[in-house]
Amino acid sequence: MYLQNQGGYKSPLLLYQRDESGAKASLNQMQDLASRYKFNPMTGDTPCGEEISGYLVSTFNSFGAPLFLKRDNGGNLNHSAVNDVLADYFVMPVKIYDSQEVAPR
Repeated sequence: MYLQNQGGYKSPLLLYQRDESGAKASLNQMQDLASRYKFNPMTGDTPCGEEISGYLVSTFNSFGAPLFLKRDNGGNLNHSAVNDVLADYFVMPVKIYDSQEVAPR
């Protein structure tokens, strides 16, 4: 069961795999934090902000927008097109801090 609008999504996770020719390809996976449901991934080259924003719009229209979206500080995830989509759907962006960073207080 998918829990719509009950929590948040974890931002696209960038994984790398090899395609049939041996070239490096990326697999961007987004997951619902409450149900652990994994949405259809984005595949291909590392996506730009416009591609991610289109992916988010498609996912939000199909499954509903979350309350928040956890994302790292990657440039393509902090792109203005992504920020505009989050604002349009009233989704709060939450930055993920790695072990080397100190979260602001």
